[in-house]
Amino acid sequence: MLRVSRNSKLEKIAKSLPGIVDLTISFNSPGRVKWQGTTWPARFFQANCQETLVPGQRVQIVTMQGLTLYVIPLEVASYGENEPAVDRYEIWN
Repeated sequence: MLRVSRNSKLEKIAKSLPGIVDLTISFNSPGRVKWQGTTWPARFFQANCQETLVPGQRVQIVTMQGLTLYVIPLEVASYGENEPAVDRYEIWN
């Protein structure tokens, strides 16, 4: 389940984008991701993700809310060459 307040809106990103973890991201602790020449606040796209990502690890940026990027670990993102990870989550239907 995605943590989003009722008054906020997720912005769909046309194509998921790569980023690099700058500050550790874990289940209960948001972090930061390097993207477009700066760092951004970042959280897991799936609130129940049990991974811990450390600086230097690659992520896939799925969407954003305000200035916060919602990411998935690259291992999940590279599920299959012909199946974009974003499509598996079916959040836009």
